[in-house]
Amino acid sequence: MSRPDERAAEQVAVWSDLPDHEPTHARVAGVDLVVVRYDDEVSVLYGRCLHRGVLLGDGHVEGQNLICCVHGWDYRYDTGISEYDNSEVLETFTAWVEADENAVLVDAAEVAAWAEDNPQPYEPPKAGDSDDGAVRGATDDIDGGSVTPEFYGDPD
Repeated sequence: MSRPDERAAEQVAVWSDLPDHEPTHARVAGVDLVVVRYDDEVSVLYGRCLHRGVLLGDGHVEGQNLICCVHGWDYRYDTGISEYDNSEVLETFTAWVEADENAVLVDAAEVAAWAEDNPQPYEPPKAGDSDDGAVRGATDDIDGGSVTPEFYGDPD
């Protein structure tokens, strides 16, 4: 993707540490993001599933789809569009690799502007919280109770 004004850049990952075709969580301007490296390219998308708000960094990649770990909702990692339901679209953000710095950068001003129009209901993790974000956002089910998500079906 094209490189915006340097002042807007914020590092979201170390390029050499980013596994190929594995989602990674990042957070910029109070917005959860998912970073996906695919070969020599990178995508940064809104990092919560549109179904239950689960962190997509806890999901996995099948083919060209980012799959939510709880109920299997899918999104193309390069466009954010659901293969199953094209009306479901994750926001994508301008991102690029700065090879000299071994860094994946995102346009933080773009993320912040999106956050202005889309206030986030999720609090940032607190010290001592588990790194497993799959339950965060998925447990606000019935009567304010907590539900432990189950996996529905075997992954291919």
